[in-house]
Amino acid sequence: MAALLRYSTRLIRPLSKIRSGHRLPLSAAFISTSPKNKDVITSLDPMIREKTPEIKGLEKHFENIDESDDKNWITYGYDFVDKDLDRFIHNMTMFLSITLCLVGGTFLLAYLPDRRLTEWSLREAYLELDRRERDGLDLISPDLLPPESIELPPDDEITQEIII
Repeated sequence: MAALLRYSTRLIRPLSKIRSGHRLPLSAAFISTSPKNKDVITSLDPMIREKTPEIKGLEKHFENIDESDDKNWITYGYDFVDKDLDRFIHNMTMFLSITLCLVGGTFLLAYLPDRRLTEWSLREAYLELDRRERDGLDLISPDLLPPESIELPPDDEITQEIII
């Protein structure tokens, strides 16, 4: 969000100059080039100078690019001494975290059983509605409970007005 605000404020300055009638300054880069011919002499060898002991030490240190050499080993941070153990722990950690947790966890969440039975109850409701329509019954029975099993209070105990 902050980057968007910065960018929009940078755009407002040039737009305000256009609106007020000022002419925007044109930026130009003047480049001078030499003629494209082969008469120019260039040196292919770098300038030869005496190398200091520091430069010689650095060249000796970085001349070995063999990956199997322990001098060029960069640890993953699991073991700072043993290269093979460090690589094994790193590979096992990545396998367990990415393959088992992310992929396996996503698979399990996608195919978990319906614990709240929402899909089953919806399917059963559609089957029951279909059966009632075929048999010519009401979709919802007015006698869901038998009227004899319901005990209502007498009319004098009802204090609120009942609107039907």
